[in-house]
Amino acid sequence: MAYYAPMPDTNTDAAPTRGLPGRVKLYAAAILVGLFVVPPLIWLTGRALFGPYANGGLFSLWADFFGEMARGARSAWIVALAPCALVALLQGAVALSRRLR
Repeated sequence: MAYYAPMPDTNTDAAPTRGLPGRVKLYAAAILVGLFVVPPLIWLTGRALFGPYANGGLFSLWADFFGEMARGARSAWIVALAPCALVALLQGAVALSRRLR
């Protein structure tokens, strides 16, 4: 009867995000939220307060938003990166509260 010793798993291609730190994943998710969740929320709020969007619907707003980002408009970049800023503020607040204990 043959004996087979357990071999370590050397397949690193199975999960490419396994090696990424948790903060990188968190900030990547925050950027995705800034790009794909915040603009529809702005559109819904503007529609409720001011009426329909002048250039069309939600997809027109997204096209305008990404166009403004490509032109380098600060307002579009602030909207896109605001979730990252909130994550950083929350991490700083948690670190400060732990340090003050």
